[in-house]
Amino acid sequence: MILPDCPSSRSNKRFIGSSKDGKGRQKSGDSFPFPASSFIIAHCSAPRRHSTLFIVMSYYQLQRISNSDLSIAEHILSNTPYQKPEAAFRLGGAFHELLLEPEKFRTESCIDLDIKMLYRMYRTVISNQFCKGLLQDSEKEKVILWQEPTSGILCKCKLDLIVNTETDNPSVIDFKTTSTTSLAAFIQSCQEYHYDRQMAFYADSIDAKQVCLIGVSKKAKRLFFVQKFSNSQFIAEGRRKYQHLLQRVKELDLFETIYYERKNGSFHLHEPTTAYL
Repeated sequence: MILPDCPSSRSNKRFIGSSKDGKGRQKSGDSFPFPASSFIIAHCSAPRRHSTLFIVMSYYQLQRISNSDLSIAEHILSNTPYQKPEAAFRLGGAFHELLLEPEKFRTESCIDLDIKMLYRMYRTVISNQFCKGLLQDSEKEKVILWQEPTSGILCKCKLDLIVNTETDNPSVIDFKTTSTTSLAAFIQSCQEYHYDRQMAFYADSIDAKQVCLIGVSKKAKRLFFVQKFSNSQFIAEGRRKYQHLLQRVKELDLFETIYYERKNGSFHLHEPTTAYL
């Protein structure tokens, strides 16, 4: 692993956060007296494609395209059924909350989930000195709003960890729960689940120079590290994938269809059209 040293200082420049007072409301000066747990206030001031934005809305309500939306777009374009994998999403969401936002984690909300496994995975991560350092010196669960330059489409993403936020060399870290028990198998799953597309999308949102996927095995007390530079073949192929999908979404004006299917959690087969094929 060749990730740069993590700075201990924090900054919201280029990233989206919400400043709170002791009661969980926005501080004076933000001018939005809403509960911070339900809304985000976005302020991006980075150069080039990032612009200054002030938004008050739930992240999931934002009418922007995310990497998950691109998965829905793939099913629409190929006219194959899509069903959101609820069990996997619930497990992954609970694990991320326990690891990255422990103040929000509640065991009573983990119905039908293996709590012992969740805590075992959590201990596997925090007992690793490299991961421990990342968790201590990083921006967590940051929402990024950006405009993808080749398509002009407004996009969004929520990054697990960002290190080196005050430098010109930020890096994106993403934790993945996985059923694999070896590095080779995890690398294979990266292709199967299009993690190259996801990490390219994430990297380009903040001009990150490096990305690191950390696989957390559900079956063994093991971690798998896949680190890539932004000019690697892995990221280049992922970038090709997401830019192609964005162009098709734009050409066919699939925005409203994607937003509907996102809310519905599934996509059902329609009569195929030559435009999609």
